[in-house]
Amino acid sequence: IGSSVGTTSTLYNINVSGNNLIVSGSMSPDVIIVSTDNGTSWTSLPAAASGQLSNIFPEGFDKIGNTMIIAGNYGQMNKSTDNGVTWTTVNYSKTLANMVDIYAQSGTGIVIAIGSDIGAYDQIMYSTNGGLNWAVSSYPPQQVLSHLEMINANTGYLSGRFGILARTTDGGVNWDTTISGNPALTAYF
Repeated sequence: IGSSVGTTSTLYNINVSGNNLIVSGSMSPDVIIVSTDNGTSWTSLPAAASGQLSNIFPEGFDKIGNTMIIAGNYGQMNKSTDNGVTWTTVNYSKTLANMVDIYAQSGTGIVIAIGSDIGAYDQIMYSTNGGLNWAVSSYPPQQVLSHLEMINANTGYLSGRFGILARTTDGGVNWDTTISGNPALTAYF
């Protein structure tokens, strides 16, 4: 990266497509940071929907074509279909979880978001209709999920504190945690 992104906030996700880079993180005001020249220069784009009052702190981020989706504090999720110029609310405070990662599958309507619930355990939410309706995954209580990576619409993995690893084979509805517990990983956040 050729220059500073202009923030000292914690950055969580980066999306790379050709020379375009998009970064999201715990930034206020609610913005994402964009570079169209491979990181030489950066600009910020607002990430709040019109009339949205509370801070989103967009930590979770995914992009397919011109469509972007962000997830942040208190389960707030916003969507843009014009490369981040305008945003609409996908979900407003469905959960108290601070959502840290989100995945959207092109053409299927599958959206999965993960986060840490305030004062409780992790939250995994999924939608099969592009975020219109949401359900909570069956996931055993763990602490502090941090990353979600899907291979396709059905199979994916998540990771978190103390060596937590889990796999889904049904689009995020159920999660198998038997791959967790590697003693080499349990000391790591």
